[in-house]
Amino acid sequence: ESDINEKTVHDCIAPVIRGEAKYSYYLYDLPINTRDVKVKVSPRFLAESKTLKKDDYSVVEPFSAERDDSYTYSTHYSGSIEYELKKPEQGLLLYSEKLVSGGDREEIGIVHNRIAIVSNYHCILTTYDSSWDDDHALMTTPEYEFGIYGYLTWKELE
Repeated sequence: ESDINEKTVHDCIAPVIRGEAKYSYYLYDLPINTRDVKVKVSPRFLAESKTLKKDDYSVVEPFSAERDDSYTYSTHYSGSIEYELKKPEQGLLLYSEKLVSGGDREEIGIVHNRIAIVSNYHCILTTYDSSWDDDHALMTTPEYEFGIYGYLTWKELE
């Protein structure tokens, strides 16, 4: 809830992993006149995840990233890794990603908690790295470490 224009944004999902949650907005997602705004967060729903162990999942397609050179003034990489899980058939996967090399140098070593959809026991985690800096052409292929923590399931409506 914004203290300037009293606008409220609902239904934001922030995964809590090891007791920590972080949610980020891009400036263009914020309502007009809300820079330097104080934000109030009121959690409305918490769901406990079920833990996944290393033998509960396997990598189907290892991480790879492709460079997009179609832009003149920027460099972009889109990456993905695919997992197969023993459970759940459908749900949300809670995981973390950490850029270990390449990509956006300012992001190296920073852990981000994420969620992804599991469908038919498969889950594809995606990454996106870009640079608009003067030296953007020097950006190298990103490499990530992923941590798989748990999952949430839901009951499908009929």
